[in-house]
Amino acid sequence: MVRWGIRACVACALFLAMSLPGAAQAAPGPRWLSAGSQGVVCQELVTNGGFEEGATGWQESSPGLIDTTYPYSGTYSAELGGALGSDDQITQVITLPVSSPSLTLTLSFWWSVLADVTDTVHDKLTVSVAPAGQAPIGLDTLDNTFPNSIWMTDTLNLLPYAGQTVAVSFEGSDDDVDAATFFVDDVSISACSSPIEVYLPLTIR
Repeated sequence: MVRWGIRACVACALFLAMSLPGAAQAAPGPRWLSAGSQGVVCQELVTNGGFEEGATGWQESSPGLIDTTYPYSGTYSAELGGALGSDDQITQVITLPVSSPSLTLTLSFWWSVLADVTDTVHDKLTVSVAPAGQAPIGLDTLDNTFPNSIWMTDTLNLLPYAGQTVAVSFEGSDDDVDAATFFVDDVSISACSSPIEVYLPLTIR
């Protein structure tokens, strides 16, 4: 008696089933970005993360925060702060997928700061997430002491908020002593997961 093992991919089986004549076709779904060599599939959740469509998808605390002053890529970026006592914010409400064993939820963005004073913290860029009905939760705080006039990238884990609708915000605040301008561009929330795989034993006699 010889025992063999067959590694079967459920996602592939579903694809074959849907390809049969008369099989029902699924309605258009979210935007799927890529499928890697290991079968990892990623979905982009942010609308207009590069701000190339202006304020589309975003809520601004005041008009004109998205402009062409200093983009990382393309033509537009978000410009926050820049005046004594200012407090500017952009927000997007996003529904995150339900958690699964292989799910990763990553918020990434590029940012830069232009400040006259860099040796003491005066001004801050705060990244926060607010689940529906809850107060904002700070994920990261960047400030005017970081290298100036250089675009930097940041990556944050959103997996603890899987399955929830959240408001993701970027807030630039300046004190009354010194003003710094913060720029944000190419905001992305990537939801990645692997197809479910099962192991089916096969016995040949």
